[in-house]
Amino acid sequence: IDLALADEQSRLIQLDDEITKAAATALLPFAELVTLLRELLEELGKIAGEFRALDVAVLGVSADTPARLQKFREKLELPFTLLSDPMLTTAAALGVPVATKANFVAVSVLHPTVRTYPKRSFLQPALFVWRRDGTLTHRWCQTESSLTNLYGARGRPRADQVLQVVRKVLT
Repeated sequence: IDLALADEQSRLIQLDDEITKAAATALLPFAELVTLLRELLEELGKIAGEFRALDVAVLGVSADTPARLQKFREKLELPFTLLSDPMLTTAAALGVPVATKANFVAVSVLHPTVRTYPKRSFLQPALFVWRRDGTLTHRWCQTESSLTNLYGARGRPRADQVLQVVRKVLT
């Protein structure tokens, strides 16, 4: 996957290179402004040792700036890398849905942060898992974005489900 994004320290990370560094890589698009997605990252942080034991890299990606992601990572004490994608290039590269223009007004009223994003939108929850050889072995994307499902957050996998998917990929 030819996708390069800045991490929370503004270092350019090439996804193809990251995938080859671990037995498996899990990429989770998220929106810091959506509580259920913050909770998922917190849950993942709590079981980070289990991912490390399996040699699995966990990466988060959002429309937030590197500086905002750094504060977010420190606040939640997250032990994994967060990638900044304000132009939503992940959406195009991996087919990740974004919050739609139709619900922009509702989202921006509930979360004024959305107005600061260049595309005035954010990535829907998703989970991608690659093996070290670059084979995409698992793909799940939330396709519905509405207030009733909390803009995709309600359907997202739990941390234990992410771990279960990774274990399955590695066996």
